[in-house]
Amino acid sequence: MVPVDARLTDTPPVATEAGALAIIVVTADVERWRAAAAIAQANAALGRRTALYLHEAATGLLAEDDGAIAGMLEMGVRLVACQTGLAALGLALPPEIEAGGLVSFLAETGEERLIAV
Repeated sequence: MVPVDARLTDTPPVATEAGALAIIVVTADVERWRAAAAIAQANAALGRRTALYLHEAATGLLAEDDGAIAGMLEMGVRLVACQTGLAALGLALPPEIEAGGLVSFLAETGEERLIAV
């Protein structure tokens, strides 16, 4: 367990396998996006490895970001955007976000708990 003091520093905790979480955002719904970002940041704040995948149309949320991306990156959350969704929407990928597909995301997930939002 990460001491409370460690979570209050500017440095994200070192991620561990215990409690690892993979989140798939399945729609471009802003409320689901905010919930997914909050869940990802909370899990990462506990020192747990966390990954978030934006599926197809959900990649459009990257263009409407309200600071959630920066918050997740600061906490060490791994962000992956669907290549097909990016191409369909004509979006450029920010350098700090990985492009990938659902199959590769799930293959790299390993033993993490998986939730779809």
